[in-house]
Amino acid sequence: MTVEEFLAEIKNGLDKLGDEDKNWLKSTKDGGEAHFSLGMWLRNNWNLWKEGPLVDFFKEHGIWHADDMSGIILCSYVRMLRNEDVKFEEQVQFYKAYWAKQKNKG
Repeated sequence: MTVEEFLAEIKNGLDKLGDEDKNWLKSTKDGGEAHFSLGMWLRNNWNLWKEGPLVDFFKEHGIWHADDMSGIILCSYVRMLRNEDVKFEEQVQFYKAYWAKQKNKG
């Protein structure tokens, strides 16, 4: 799966949200405010804790945790709603740096 295919996949899945939800997401900083609501739904219903094409895609990019996957999905979708550059690789690097820092603490 390419980044473009990934973006098309999440757009297809999340465009089913109502206008009120989409407008609320657009008003958030990066979608992180939905971590325990829509983010949890994504993790559980899109099987981000298990296996599948999306999980494989993220693992190919070095993202292993379902919370990080849902964070990238939410942020990417919010940016798409705003017609902004998704900056997928930048998001991936953010999570990789976070986990590298955590590893160095231990």
